[in-house]
Amino acid sequence: MKAKHWNYLSWLVILITIFASAYFYDKLPDQVVTHWNAAGEPDGWGSKNFVTFFIPGLLIGMYLLFQWLPKLDPKKANYAKFFNIYKIFQFVIIAFLSFMYFITTLYNIGWKIDIGATISIVVGLMMVIFGSNMKKIKTNWFIGIRTPWTLSSEVVWKKTHEFAAKIFVFGGLLFIIISFLPAEWFMWLLILIILVLLSPAVYSYFIFRDIKEKS
Repeated sequence: MKAKHWNYLSWLVILITIFASAYFYDKLPDQVVTHWNAAGEPDGWGSKNFVTFFIPGLLIGMYLLFQWLPKLDPKKANYAKFFNIYKIFQFVIIAFLSFMYFITTLYNIGWKIDIGATISIVVGLMMVIFGSNMKKIKTNWFIGIRTPWTLSSEVVWKKTHEFAAKIFVFGGLLFIIISFLPAEWFMWLLILIILVLLSPAVYSYFIFRDIKEKS
């Protein structure tokens, strides 16, 4: 799809979320669960106004932010080279936030949902999508693996994102696998995934160092 179509889909998700928040408002209790621990157990509560107004507002704010960022970026000319991918990222993030609204709302009106497993699967899918498109991102200051080394060298940027593409897909699949494992495994695997996802930043340094030594 073209970039404008991802924009339309982003707005469709935002509008559906806004209408849903109005529809579900009276069905929610005054105090709702707003946070769950690693085992998927409720450990945070708040006003239903938070769920109803904050997340839809956040969606609009996120959309506006994505329109604004390219104008702020010193490398703004590069966005034309990957604008469709940029809009895919915009849509995926907005869709994820909308998903968080719906899963929170449905849980609080009585649906039986395994929060931990459901979020793990969706986060995993999101990471797989990011990884599948990572190699197409051109140098910029806001999207991708932005370290002092990737931003200072096109070669380091390219090699790092080729590596990160594989890592994000792998990490995403791990997140999906987590959802089917016993809860006591969750924290250990989460730590492993975080370390895996940090590896592209470390990798970028070593690539930069190798290039500098050869030159």
